[in-house]
Amino acid sequence: MQSPSDLHWKSVKRVLSWSSKKKKSVTRSSTEAEYRAVANALAELLWGKWPSVLFPIVIKNIKYGKPGSDSDAYDAEGRFVPEKFEEIFKKYAHKNANSLTSNEVNELLKKNREPKDYFGWLNASTDWRILYDLAKDKNGELTKEAVRAVYDGSLFEQMARENASKKSS
Repeated sequence: MQSPSDLHWKSVKRVLSWSSKKKKSVTRSSTEAEYRAVANALAELLWGKWPSVLFPIVIKNIKYGKPGSDSDAYDAEGRFVPEKFEEIFKKYAHKNANSLTSNEVNELLKKNREPKDYFGWLNASTDWRILYDLAKDKNGELTKEAVRAVYDGSLFEQMARENASKKSS
């Protein structure tokens, strides 16, 4: 197989620069928007912005990972909003003010749904279900401390310490 020549790269550059210019068309469906997003990601890959195999968390890009049907504990810029975090428990923790049961997590997911945001529904549901399964206590409740540990990034460190102490005893 031949390696790409300057002519190949110039052709790709022309196509990408044409596709990145402002268009008069408007995306009419979420499917079309997804196709455009994939095309843009492919364009970035072609320009040498290969993803790292180490999967680093780039703080300035956190905002792009926030789905529409979210709890809003992070704002649109990826900053933690303590008031919104507390609001989760004020609204949905009926049995115990400092923890959520499985049914309360389901209620939170249903109430935070944005209309026709199917990807957001799936994303939020997956996030919260995995969190519930990993971090629920022996009473089957997801504590406020466990949820806060997810938001500040310390949950997995805590779980590793707990597992290490169980193995040593």
